[in-house]
Amino acid sequence: MNRKCEVSVTVVILLLLVVVVFGGATLYIWYTNYLSEAEAHVEETPTPGTEMASIINIGNDNNTFYVTIRNNNARDDITVPVAGHVIGPKEGASQPCSLTGAAVIIQPRESGVAEIVFNDLRKGVTYYIVIEIKYDGTPYAIMQLYTAV
Repeated sequence: MNRKCEVSVTVVILLLLVVVVFGGATLYIWYTNYLSEAEAHVEETPTPGTEMASIINIGNDNNTFYVTIRNNNARDDITVPVAGHVIGPKEGASQPCSLTGAAVIIQPRESGVAEIVFNDLRKGVTYYIVIEIKYDGTPYAIMQLYTAV
């Protein structure tokens, strides 16, 4: 008698399903490791502006942000120009903003307050505030999140 070995359709489908699940799990593990390595690499590179200056405090009243900026540089002044700043809700559109007065010059290792008018200020909303500073003629941006009170 001549008997052929036959593999049932159910066994073939189950084997294919196992291969697909294994391949998907392997791809998922590889992708999550790739993303975590990429995120770790991004966090290691500091923004050039944060070495020059940092935002140390933010306050607000009805329509004005008061941003205290510290000059981290030990040798030279930094300038906070009148224009070039951006404020916007964390989830929303930003808008360019200007200081209420003249440019602010901050001495080395000192702090200064920049007053920025923002007409769409709402309590409880988290805003991102991007301040432009100039050091030796080169503009840098420093950013801070702030929830209005």
